[in-house]
Formats: sequence, structure tokens, C-alpha cells
Amino acid sequence: MFAVNDARFLNLNFGADWCAAFVYYILTTAGYPLKIRPFKDKKGTFGLVGIWADWARAQGTLRHRSYEPVSGDLVIYNKLVSGQELNHIGIVLESTHDSLVTAEGNVENKTGIFKRRKNETIAWYINI
Repeated sequence: MFAVNDARFLNLNFGADWCAAFVYYILTTAGYPLKIRPFKDKKGTFGLVGIWADWARAQGTLRHRSYEPVSGDLVIYNKLVSGQELNHIGIVLESTHDSLVTAEGNVENKTGIFKRRKNETIAWYINI
């Protein structure tokens, strides 16, 4: 399991890094039916990148970094914005053989469109 017992993500009223919350907001606004807490038997919300990975594994939609993503898929990063595993998530807008164009939140506390190289910082994709 990827999620950790981190108090920042267990309390819906506590502020924290918000890249995962941004992805949740975009998907639910687009009509994708997601509950804020995807698991009844564990704590944690979609405000935690690890919960996204746990959820995708349970759904059978977690894909290895060698997968070729399509527009709308999610990308989970390791050590992109800090030294931690599973520390960032974004939405794939475009994919080429060596790079991704993504929509992301909480990059220096802002949202934006980013072009990133496909490299070892990519941990997983989630096929949406």
C-alpha cells in the first residue's frame, strides 16, 4: 500500500500540499465519480498522492512507467518536488516518445501547464 498515516491528509480541514486535491477537483468537475475517501476500511483522502496509487491498484488501472499514457491519464512522480517517493501527481494532456505535457497543481503553490521529460521521476501512470 502506498498511502501513509500522515495527519496532513487525514483531516479534511487541514491545509497541505495540494497537487492531489487539484487532480481530484478537475476529475470530479469533469464528471468523474469519485468519493473524497475512496476506501471505507482505511483513513486518507484523494488529497494524498499515495491514495491515488492505492485506488488505481485496487481498480486495476495502475500502469508501469513504461506505459504510453493518453490524454486524461494521470502521472505520479517520485522525488520530483522533494526527496520523497510518490510526491506529486498531474494530468497528462499530451505524450510524445520522450516528454509529457501535464496540468498540475501546487508547483510553487500555483497551477500550470508543464512540459516534463519522461525519466526516472515517473513512478506510475493511472489509466482514467
